[in-house]
Amino acid sequence: LESTGLNIAHPRSGLQAPRIRVDLAHAELSSYGTGRVGTLEITPLQAFDSLVSTRDPVTTFGTAHTLRNTGSTPIGWSARSDAPWIRFAEQSISNTEITESTVPVLNGTVQPGESQRIFVFANGTGMAPGSYQSHYEIAPQAANSRVLIAARLSIAAPPSNDNFADASQLASVMGEFPVNTLGATRENGEPQFSEPEAGGSVWYRWTAPFSGQMAFSAASPTMSLVISVYTGDNVASLTPVD
Repeated sequence: LESTGLNIAHPRSGLQAPRIRVDLAHAELSSYGTGRVGTLEITPLQAFDSLVSTRDPVTTFGTAHTLRNTGSTPIGWSARSDAPWIRFAEQSISNTEITESTVPVLNGTVQPGESQRIFVFANGTGMAPGSYQSHYEIAPQAANSRVLIAARLSIAAPPSNDNFADASQLASVMGEFPVNTLGATRENGEPQFSEPEAGGSVWYRWTAPFSGQMAFSAASPTMSLVISVYTGDNVASLTPVD
């Protein structure tokens, strides 16, 4: 069974779409992305695709799956993977608390008519930059069938100017230049962005050749970019320039 679980139009996704495998003798797939093994309903059947950097190798957000018991008896379930970088966490629909598993297996029980939500995370600690592909399974503990969901972890080395001390020198008074933020991280002590949802940062150094006004701007067709300007020599004590 083929699925376009990973968006191959994404700049990171140059590989073929992954496969989502289901034992069709005991499981069902609906047109809106729900898998069913017996009376255990799994929604959605969405592949896990995560990008981290070598300096920040643990994902902050995960892929969520809702497990619903449509039967009349409790269902014990398990989520597991052979890939050491896949981790799971559990959250009840009626509870905001998330408990993370320290091993790549998570077990639970969902009562009749109730639902539970599990999250899939990635931990690339100690792994070299590159692309890693695997899968994980979600299944009732007493069943022979399971749902396999594709997973990929991309680990990017941070840009050379990821840290303040390694800022790239801008020599031109005017012009355009490419910016690489893939794998960029935040370092301890650096100022908070004006946009709270902003991610990692890269740094540039520029010395004004004369007095006057200077304008900087950034544009990207795929993401929002934020520019902040500071003076100072220590990342923890910079002065913003309005």
